[in-house]
Amino acid sequence: MKRSLILCLAALLLFPFCAAGCSTNNKPPTYGEIMNAHPSQSAEDAAGGEEQNGQAAEAAADTDAAEKAKLREENAAAVSAILSENRDADFAAAAEGTLVAALCDGGIYINTGRNIRLLNCRTGFLQGLCSDPLCRHESCIESLVIMSMVSDGDKLYFKGFDTSWSEFSGWDKSSFVASYDPASDRLEMLDVWDRDLGSYSSAIGLDGGFLYYTKKMDEDTNSLFRIPTDGGRSVQLTPKKEFAAWFAFDEDRILYITQEYTLKSMDMDGGNVETLGEFVCRVFFEGEELFAISAKKEENGYSVLRNEEPLPICVFAPVWTTFTADALWYTVPDKRTLGTYVDENGRAQTIKTDNGTAFYGYDLKTGEVTAYECPFACGIAQFCGRIGDYCLVMGITAERAFGFWIFDPADASKAYRLYDYES
Repeated sequence: MKRSLILCLAALLLFPFCAAGCSTNNKPPTYGEIMNAHPSQSAEDAAGGEEQNGQAAEAAADTDAAEKAKLREENAAAVSAILSENRDADFAAAAEGTLVAALCDGGIYINTGRNIRLLNCRTGFLQGLCSDPLCRHESCIESLVIMSMVSDGDKLYFKGFDTSWSEFSGWDKSSFVASYDPASDRLEMLDVWDRDLGSYSSAIGLDGGFLYYTKKMDEDTNSLFRIPTDGGRSVQLTPKKEFAAWFAFDEDRILYITQEYTLKSMDMDGGNVETLGEFVCRVFFEGEELFAISAKKEENGYSVLRNEEPLPICVFAPVWTTFTADALWYTVPDKRTLGTYVDENGRAQTIKTDNGTAFYGYDLKTGEVTAYECPFACGIAQFCGRIGDYCLVMGITAERAFGFWIFDPADASKAYRLYDYES
């Protein structure tokens, strides 16, 4: 179905990472260290008590490590209890169906942006997919960098690259798409290509027994391909010298967006290409309805259209905007200063962020917007879905890295971070 989507002037997409105003290579203090800073001692006092302070610091470090380990165990026990009482899960999808969290073969898998982790329902911890306890993770599934993930319920499919030579691909520093079967613990490379080319985007999607993905052919061409999910020959779908960045499925058609933010449509096999509109950076389908996000960043974010009609909302970052069957989930910009500190060169530095501590749900039926405050994080990047009555979100930690939390939307004090298991 051809739809005219004439939006606003295109602008480059900015990722909503926390921006630190640091001009040195030294790691700045964490948010907690800034907010709980202690006055520094004079040089004489510091020299006089150096030995005593060293012993005290060592004892304090041991106590602190023990307390942190205890808190992590208590946190994991709470996560395990939540998972045992909440068996239903509804995970949110991005534009072409990519998932941060997926329910596959009865397990919950989370893409951390670096690796795939299984959320162990028994322990409450995240754990890696390598089952060899003696593996050094230098050439196994843990050594792969996973950019994006989709699932058909039985297998996971993901797109990523190797950081070194891989026994899976047989390549040195390759890009790839692959499938992973949790039941058999089997990883299968479906397509492998030169990492020096890589891909302009992490776009990947499933439809009709095929895995769709983009890969770079040269500096001017980022093509859309498809390959059977059980392996076989990959086929290039977009025309030569076309730069396809993102895509979505519309029954028997594929909608894709070029590097110039032009929206085009074609048959599932790549035929009958049509131009539908300009200045579009993402498209989503929910049932028969088409949602499009403008490529122009306005004062309050990026505007959203529903079947060509503008919605009364703006999203902070199209790349983090997600959908469930009943709602569109997004964040709004909130420029804040987390704190200041003095670096080793004596210069004052400021740590800033554009991420607010809330996310929003736009109800697709009623049009109502609900705000969910998340004071447990330094910022919220993305709503990932629901596990029973709890929400799963990706947020910013005190160390300004991404982390995941399960929390009760009716009582945000019941928030539990998902930690990696440490033996």
